[in-house]
Amino acid sequence: MTLLTDALPLLESNDIVLTSEDTYELLNSMEELLGDGYISDIVGTTGSDKMTTVHDQSANTNSIVGEKVKLIRLALARNLARSLNHEGCLTD
Repeated sequence: MTLLTDALPLLESNDIVLTSEDTYELLNSMEELLGDGYISDIVGTTGSDKMTTVHDQSANTNSIVGEKVKLIRLALARNLARSLNHEGCLTD
């Protein structure tokens, strides 16, 4: 989740920094994390297990994670649309 959060400024940049292929890779990473029901522990719990299920987290943390997921998905969708449009214009 940290990688996806760190990619937000690149995804929202005015210039197209990440190609459609890069964006698809990030989308796949996100779906793997969410599809398995696991997310990285962004609140920093102690112990050796750094992965927790969404259902085991408190309501407040769950809400924060949910907002981050929404923001990342929106940024990925926007960047994918812009990069595909840009790449399509280059081939014409």
